[in-house]
Amino acid sequence: MHDALESLDFLIPDVLLGPAPCDVCRFRERCGALLLACEAYAVFVRDVDGARWEMAPRAPTRAGYLRLFTDKTDKPKGSQLRWV
Repeated sequence: MHDALESLDFLIPDVLLGPAPCDVCRFRERCGALLLACEAYAVFVRDVDGARWEMAPRAPTRAGYLRLFTDKTDKPKGSQLRWV
């Protein structure tokens, strides 16, 4: 089992190893408790080649959180009923 896990080491993203906008943010605890997110965090999540989040505003909202973490799959079209 251990060998199987070692073969997946390449899947760990490098982007999460650097500094993050929440590391020194005064809203960190509040965002975690109330499920809020700001534009700086959104840029951090989307941006993989730099720290452009440093210039983004830090005004955490519930809408910002939902924009990042809601399921992006398309809603099924037509009737939701299934026939057996």
